[in-house]
Amino acid sequence: MSPGDHKARSRTERRFFAFALFFCFAAIVFPCAVRGWEIAQFDAQVLVHENSQATVTETIVANFGGEPRHGIYRDIPIDYVDRFGQNFKMRVRVQEVTDENGNSIPYKLEFPGRYERVRIGDPATIVSSIKTYRIVYLVSRGAIRFFPDHDECYWNLTGNEWAVPIRKATASIELPSGASNIRVVAFIGSYGSTEQTEEIQVLSNRVTLNPDRALAPYEGLTVAVAWAKGAVFPLPVGVRLKMWIEDNWLYGVPLVVLFFMLGLWYLKGRDPRLGKSLVVQYGPPEGLTPAEVGALVDQRVDLRDVTSTVIDLAVRGYMRIEPCVSSTDPSKISDYKFVSLKDWKGNTELKPHEKEMLKGIFEQPKTTKNLSALTHVFYEHLERIREGIYEAVIKARFLDSHPEELRGRYLWYALVVGVAVFFVTLFFSAQAQYVSLTPVVISSVMSAAIVALFAKVMPRRTIKGAYLAHQILGFEEFLRRTDRERIREMKDPSLFERCLPYALAFGVASKWIQAFDGLGVKPPVWYVGTWNQFSVPQFGHDLNGAVSSMGQSFAAQPRSSGGSSSSWGGSGFGGGGVGGGGFSGGGSGGGGGGAW
Repeated sequence: MSPGDHKARSRTERRFFAFALFFCFAAIVFPCAVRGWEIAQFDAQVLVHENSQATVTETIVANFGGEPRHGIYRDIPIDYVDRFGQNFKMRVRVQEVTDENGNSIPYKLEFPGRYERVRIGDPATIVSSIKTYRIVYLVSRGAIRFFPDHDECYWNLTGNEWAVPIRKATASIELPSGASNIRVVAFIGSYGSTEQTEEIQVLSNRVTLNPDRALAPYEGLTVAVAWAKGAVFPLPVGVRLKMWIEDNWLYGVPLVVLFFMLGLWYLKGRDPRLGKSLVVQYGPPEGLTPAEVGALVDQRVDLRDVTSTVIDLAVRGYMRIEPCVSSTDPSKISDYKFVSLKDWKGNTELKPHEKEMLKGIFEQPKTTKNLSALTHVFYEHLERIREGIYEAVIKARFLDSHPEELRGRYLWYALVVGVAVFFVTLFFSAQAQYVSLTPVVISSVMSAAIVALFAKVMPRRTIKGAYLAHQILGFEEFLRRTDRERIREMKDPSLFERCLPYALAFGVASKWIQAFDGLGVKPPVWYVGTWNQFSVPQFGHDLNGAVSSMGQSFAAQPRSSGGSSSSWGGSGFGGGGVGGGGFSGGGSGGGGGGAW
């Protein structure tokens, strides 16, 4: 190696050594320069009152190390989430800020995020040495937690969010004089640490803590003190309810939606008031089919409205229904046969939904069709039959609008309202610094559900429809009462069959049929039973089976069509700091602060 190479290598080594020395020096000095100050001592005194409030006195001795500052700020967390996912705001009221001699120090309150910040000091005053700050604040809610078998103060004494070390931390918790069976556990370290400190002394109703080690940046001291029930009493129910409403006012949004929908229903969905008492009617309304009557009463077309149309057409002579006995068991009916008796295609007396019904069953007049052959086939006609029934009552001006279309629109409105409430409440929740999304989600879901529920009652009858519905309800009352003496007095041989389809539409066919037992009812010509001797109870049993089978077959869809359409917290917030689950940084209180 030449002398020149040797010199160059020596220079390189010296430079490398100089850089290494510089970085080592920077690693030691720079953090101190950035940190600039420290807490020489942090003493927390918690005085628990019998009314579940607590007075907290924090004495913080700050060593600014010659760095000019105005003072410190203390961040106290006040927004929490309870074990039910609800917002829980700890109530804190700063009572005074003084120095070690009791002289007042100016301060102001700020609310960044989920904290209440106590900014201490005067912008016109500089401090650069050791300064003592004594902060006294009252916690009127959130300091004490109540369990079935004990009460507890689970309190983060120093907070785990100080970016500077705490050279010495001490604390005391004084309970009411009646406290007994006192148990204590204290945690020290960074957030989540379960390291326990043993420097605990319990004397009468006073607990003192004097850990033998300093707290590094972002380390804290947390205590959980439990005692037998009876020494501390919870806040009155009314006060707690008031606070809960203040913390979770977002739940009031669904109430606003509810009152809005009630007003909208009153203006747009309520039927005209007739001011008449119900009068029993002894016959169906003139010119209305059972399906139309059923649709006008509940403003929807049900499957029983469809099956009542079949029976009505049979009673009027358009078809005959014949049960088919099982070949393996003569006591059972395996199928039903429909026999077309009239040419219904050019009939002007039939309404569109009745013609669609006959077309769906027979395809052509004067033919026969088994019910089993309609399974997975007839459902294609159901929608047209339903629309025909709706069209009939709307065309007659009994309803303001199409009920199903109106309900569908309100279901869309429900979706829009739910999404809108979610984003609006999310915005205001963020503005209020709430930490739980549970009220946001529940409020939006409840608001949407309220609008969706009102969708059922928003269809409205016209004045004409309301009068007719009033008469129909009177007729339904007659069918429900089934007054046998009144039926005898009427001496109307056609009454039984004429009203039977309407009784089916109202869902009271069994009562109606039973009322005629023993009144000399003749066997119906439109239903060929398998009985040896006709009886009204047997006829009712057979008809019930026939109608039930019709409903199942009419609504059945093949699988490819989508199936059947017949539906035409930690301690205090869960667990226990003393009994288990406690950790450094847990409980209420805590937070941190800094210098400014």
